[in-house]
Amino acid sequence: MTVISFSVVIPTLNEATTIRRCITAVRTALPSAEIIVADGGSSDQTLSIAEGCKVKLLTAPLGRGPQCNAGAAAAMGDVILFLHADTLLPPDAEKYLACLFADPAIKIGTFRLGFDRKHWLLNLITIYTTRHQGKTRFGDACITVRKDFFNTIGGFPKQRLFEDLELLQRADKITRIHRFRLNVTTSARRFALNGPVKQSLLNAWYIARYRMGTPANRLADIYEQRNQRIGKRVLLMMTRYPEPGKVKTRLAAGSSPAAAASIYRRCAERLFTAADRLAGPTQTIAYIADGTDRARVSDWTGARYEIMTQPSGDLGVRLSHGFTASFKNGAAAVIIAASDVPDMDSGILEAAFVALHRHDIVLGPSPDGGYYLVGLNEPATELFRNIPWSSGQVLEKTLHAAAKMKQTVHLLPPLGDIDTVTDWQDWLANRNTDTINEQEYAQTI
Repeated sequence: MTVISFSVVIPTLNEATTIRRCITAVRTALPSAEIIVADGGSSDQTLSIAEGCKVKLLTAPLGRGPQCNAGAAAAMGDVILFLHADTLLPPDAEKYLACLFADPAIKIGTFRLGFDRKHWLLNLITIYTTRHQGKTRFGDACITVRKDFFNTIGGFPKQRLFEDLELLQRADKITRIHRFRLNVTTSARRFALNGPVKQSLLNAWYIARYRMGTPANRLADIYEQRNQRIGKRVLLMMTRYPEPGKVKTRLAAGSSPAAAASIYRRCAERLFTAADRLAGPTQTIAYIADGTDRARVSDWTGARYEIMTQPSGDLGVRLSHGFTASFKNGAAAVIIAASDVPDMDSGILEAAFVALHRHDIVLGPSPDGGYYLVGLNEPATELFRNIPWSSGQVLEKTLHAAAKMKQTVHLLPPLGDIDTVTDWQDWLANRNTDTINEQEYAQTI
């Protein structure tokens, strides 16, 4: 039996929050595959993360079509999978594809499409694209093609939008486009950001315009302009390296430095997971308390976040600095979140960003009278002046300052942070999460 070799080409542009997970899924699904990341000029940590994952890394002219063509030119495999960075291959892909492409008549195909979140409209899209063989397939379903056939049909066109549709139309004139029985799982972040119904209508509008003859690059201009109007989102995660004796000293006083550091590590990693699962494109920054920990924090997080160092001063100074720097760099909405909240999830973070479309300020109240999250859509340093930090009046005084500034405020659901053994024991008694081993950590304190 002929052994089929595979290459996976992943076009990227500022995909620091998704690329590591994508590559990990490829290595599970296709252990022997060559992985090529074709980058179009990322300005975030995409390149360093990809390099750390030990894949073949190359740069290409911006545009998914040119990037995929560059990756294909470098590919050594018999069969190339063109995989979006926010899409995960199914774990049993290799055996299935090897068996399928052992038949030389099979030239090209796509996976079935699945989404990483549930919604009735997304379910309907999944069913429709699965049952209909017509023009309902696009690049997010992972176009998989023999390299020689890819070259025969001329590769992807040099256009910035609908390059996938054009390639599939060329192929369809020559051979059957096979539909695989396996599902890829793609991110629904764009649907979550704009709303599933609105995003579906937008997608249909772009497709209709393209099929009526509007040039792809003109539609790409409209698409990019719309994305710019949505605005740049920034999340700063206030973080310390979890070194025993240097984090959660009040918690350590009632337990041990090692136990306190372990609990803090798990809470912080809960925030990291929530950040990675955000629906909309977001610049994510580890906002660290000690600049000397930069290398250790980078190792801890897998270098998937940018790192910014907090200035000296009280919490108000550090919050003001984070917001000022982010807005100076072009942000449209900025959230700063604490890293000691065990119940943090992506839904909370996404709700905060959505609230900033309608309100000036968003706050996540804590039971101790403070807050675990604050978000702004414009600079407001006066919000953090004359606040009695580390007291039970932080939230009250902040709301009073917002009222004086005539700013509208949205309050998120309250969540507790972990400062003391009592906080931890109360959380254990009232919460359940699969991200923290409750029994293990209950025994440590």
